[in-house]
Amino acid sequence: MYLDTGVLSAQPRHNQRLRLGDRQPPYSCTRCGRQYSHQPGLIRHRKQCEGRYDIQCPVCYKQFHRRDACKQHILSKHPDYTENTTTA
Repeated sequence: MYLDTGVLSAQPRHNQRLRLGDRQPPYSCTRCGRQYSHQPGLIRHRKQCEGRYDIQCPVCYKQFHRRDACKQHILSKHPDYTENTTTA
């Protein structure tokens, strides 16, 4: 519970930052207008917004926008799959 004194310092820092102004996130998608506070978020979003599928499941060839989504897919749909780790 927070003190209702009208003083910002009575609230947690994360709430203070949210109330200090209505700042717009500095990065926005030129196609759909979605806004991001950090550039890496916008870069990840652009792949999806542009329909780019750069990653492919090596088992069923399903395509993904992001590597982490492909890894999660492999773990859930192909639990017996192991990457070929042999070296020449």
